[in-house]
Amino acid sequence: MKLLKKSGNTMDAYVHAGLVAAAYLQAKDELNYNKWKAIEKEEAKNAGIPLN
Repeated sequence: MKLLKKSGNTMDAYVHAGLVAAAYLQAKDELNYNKWKAIEKEEAKNAGIPLN
């Protein structure tokens, strides 16, 4: 994520976190899925995206 933040913007970080979370969901890795969903939520906040 650090590398992405250096070269991308906040929206890129949000989208990337969502993709990583989706990959963990498909792998049925609940621990890492939950970790990346939390990261996705934080990146949404950083990008100014309201989440319900």
